[in-house]
Amino acid sequence: MSALEKTKHRKARKMKIRQGFVSNSSSSSFIVAFPRMPKTIGDVKDMLFCDQKEFHHPYPVDGRKNFWPAKKIAKIVFEDIQKAGVKTADEILVEAVEHKMCNSWDLYDMFLRPGGRYVSHKDDRKEYDAAHKKYDKAVANRAKKEAQALINKSPKDAVYAILSYSDDDVIGCAMEHGDLFIRLPHNKISCH
Repeated sequence: MSALEKTKHRKARKMKIRQGFVSNSSSSSFIVAFPRMPKTIGDVKDMLFCDQKEFHHPYPVDGRKNFWPAKKIAKIVFEDIQKAGVKTADEILVEAVEHKMCNSWDLYDMFLRPGGRYVSHKDDRKEYDAAHKKYDKAVANRAKKEAQALINKSPKDAVYAILSYSDDDVIGCAMEHGDLFIRLPHNKISCH
């Protein structure tokens, strides 16, 4: 065995292999327009589920379908609304722009990876600063446009909440990916 092969063999023996669950989790933020301020868990359940009794996980887990009582999911959402607070349309518009709340992966590639080449501050600081300035402006414009579109399709007296869910666990995954807010006007912002 050559020296190179011995080194590769030694490294292969030392490599750790994880046997358990490996996570590549994601999260999403939702700007949700509620037709009125939900005052109870029942209000949230009615707004999200109407007469639906269960909320289903969009993907089978371990080969079986998972579901939870709609009231349990409504309780989680209600508590999250209480923690986050509600906002007016004007406040949502400002917050969306300030926090660049939109899906902007394509803008990242367009402005910061033109032609597949990453614009690096190490190569050309002026080019880097100019690219980031254009990117930030494009993201802010998109965030404003998407927030305004949400406001335009929402009831006049709607209240808005910004809620976030991640697929760190089974129920979080269902809430992030399971069309939880399908009955309400909302924007989903991927935060992967």
